[in-house]
Amino acid sequence: MSKLRAKTLKSQLTKQYNLHPGNRFSYKDEGVDRLYEVQKLYPNCILLKDVFDGTKFCPGYNKLLLMLGGIE
Repeated sequence: MSKLRAKTLKSQLTKQYNLHPGNRFSYKDEGVDRLYEVQKLYPNCILLKDVFDGTKFCPGYNKLLLMLGGIE
């Protein structure tokens, strides 16, 4: 993915889903409801923390788009 596309996708997702540090969103993963809190926004990924078990991971904005769209 080009840098221009990544920046555009980041700005679209942050505006559409109101993603900024401290915000939470739910995600259904293989039938299990998960609640993620946004920790930090990076140029190529977003640091998320699972509220229930404390697991942190940093999906890229493409992966995040799929997660929030219910595809992944």
